[in-house]
Amino acid sequence: VAYSDSADIPYAGHASWDTQVIGLPSNWLGSAILSSDRPIAAVSHLYWTGGASGDGITAAAYTGFSEGANTVYAPALFKRTYQSSRITVQNTETTAASITVEFYTRGESTPVHTLHDTIPAGAQRTYDVWSYPQIPTDMPTGGSNNWKGAAKITSPQKVAVVVTTLWNWGSSTYPGVTTPATTLYVPSLFKKKFAQWQIYSGAIIMNPNN
Repeated sequence: VAYSDSADIPYAGHASWDTQVIGLPSNWLGSAILSSDRPIAAVSHLYWTGGASGDGITAAAYTGFSEGANTVYAPALFKRTYQSSRITVQNTETTAASITVEFYTRGESTPVHTLHDTIPAGAQRTYDVWSYPQIPTDMPTGGSNNWKGAAKITSPQKVAVVVTTLWNWGSSTYPGVTTPATTLYVPSLFKKKFAQWQIYSGAIIMNPNN
């Protein structure tokens, strides 16, 4: 355990821990387990500097997981010179987790790369698409330097998954999908323009069926 702390939180109150100020070493990368005597809600926020747009700051956030799953899907991954996706897998159990990650090129049903790893209890591993030359940068029908894909993460132990994508001027994060369904709701979509900013949305759908 690199760091531990506690807090008493009143009704509708909050407590926060910033990795920049709690004494963790430089270049630290890890995970956390939050526990309480009563139900809690939590959000993790991610913050980067040095980007190519405006003040160079970009950020993302995701909600905490109440439990892991044995199968998790990552429907949107990218590997381009200006865009890189990373899959972070946390073992939510008290024994080591043996995991398998299958990477798929969009529109294809055979994995372009499969990796196996073991994650200690409570720990995490991050898998960057650029770490695996087996994942191409070209699409079969979509030009060079334009790989788009997905992944399937499986383990006999339950795991939690977050996908982060970074590019020169922005970032995005989403939790892995654990419960595919025949009906899904997408509450927020945009097609707007504010001065030099163009804001648009897209739905990326992965078929998890055999």
